Amino acid sequence: MGPGRKLYRTGLLKMKKEKILKPIVTLKSVITLSKNVFLRKTLLLIILLMFLSEAGAEENISDVIAVINPETIMVNVPFTITFIVDHPAPDEVLVIVPPFHRSISIDRIVRYPSSFFREESGRSAAQVRTFIEYRLIPGMAGRIYFDSFTIVTPAGQTRTNPFEIIIQSPTTEQRVPTEQLFWERPPQQITAGERVTLTLVIQNTSEAGRISIPPPAFFMPEVPQNVILASQSLTAQERARGIVLKLLLIPLSPLNFSLPARMLEHENTRFEIPVLNIRVTE
Repeated sequence: MGPGRKLYRTGLLKMKKEKILKPIVTLKSVITLSKNVFLRKTLLLIILLMFLSEAGAEENISDVIAVINPETIMVNVPFTITFIVDHPAPDEVLVIVPPFHRSISIDRIVRYPSSFFREESGRSAAQVRTFIEYRLIPGMAGRIYFDSFTIVTPAGQTRTNPFEIIIQSPTTEQRVPTEQLFWERPPQQITAGERVTLTLVIQNTSEAGRISIPPPAFFMPEVPQNVILASQSLTAQERARGIVLKLLLIPLSPLNFSLPARMLEHENTRFEIPVLNIRVTE
């Protein structure tokens, strides 16, 4: 959305502000109920501080608009969730993202300032706001639940309400069978320089002999920095057990090792690979 464009609020999400709850007692009730002068003064001071804190919290919350595009979301077609924040500096805006459903993958995240035009006293006035765009790709049809996003600026924070989206399949799309894979007993923590073998296995091992399984190179992930990650050959017994990939991992520095979740297709079969996270220490 470039400078000078108007905002079309398609798929608008409701935002809710974090605020301090109002006291449930009044000054009059405190004075009436309390006979002790010291206690009366103490209660009056506490209630006054609560009202002042509440007023400060209301003034420190930025205005946020969240927009989902397009209105109709299709399988394997990117859609965007864009947050428009009433703050001119993108580097000072933080978005705390909830965990996504395993079928949702992040394609890209873009943040930029842009002019936002609004009508004030019969005139069109320009303001600079921060746009943060999450481009997501859904891997399956159905209802997907999103927990609250939290937007933080130097002025305060606000949250979206939890929401659901409906992901549709094209009417001409043929149903593609999906095979679930998993990382077999990966270590939770290793040290830098340690040699570890990782194995990727079909969840239903009885399917290994029925479907056409591509070679290990098909499942090979992109190699992160600061690690040695090499594919190893498989024996006939390992293939029969449902192992599709065996990796040798050697972390070169104490940086946590991570592989993202992936969805791969081969000969009308979809292979769903989960995320892998391993802590690496010195």
